Amino acid sequence: PEVNKRIDSSLEALEALHQLVKWTPGLENIRPLPQIVQKKLEHSERVIQTYLSEVEYIWATVFKAVTTPDSEGLLVANRDCKLNAVFCKNEYPYNIPENTNHYIMWYNTFEIEEEQINQDIYNAIKDLIGHTLFEFVWYENPKMTVPEIYHLQVFWRTKPLW
Repeated sequence: PEVNKRIDSSLEALEALHQLVKWTPGLENIRPLPQIVQKKLEHSERVIQTYLSEVEYIWATVFKAVTTPDSEGLLVANRDCKLNAVFCKNEYPYNIPENTNHYIMWYNTFEIEEEQINQDIYNAIKDLIGHTLFEFVWYENPKMTVPEIYHLQVFWRTKPLW
């Protein structure tokens, strides 16, 4: 199977790929465990007490945008930041197979070509681990929790040496 590219996010396609390669998410691996869901809910409650919205929080924390308080004292992000793409570990990972990493690739634009995304993810993983013995797949989550900011679910692993 081809990796290091976008995959179909339909449940059937995810399960078929999982059965073939074992390290990608399948039907049992596309949602976080209940304790992770609870952690996310608690965090979201704290975010809306500090930021105008989850979107402002993402701009501030992922893209390192400068924030200023609005009239209610909630933080609003200045969208004029220098970071265009950010690759980071998913704070609320799915219940993925062992030795698989779940990251998110965030973009400050929706205008990005698939080939560029593949290259950005490849470069980000290479920079993170210092070598090229890895493989990845990615998809757009059809049920994004923050649809206002373009981001992708990325699953990757270091290739076994045997």
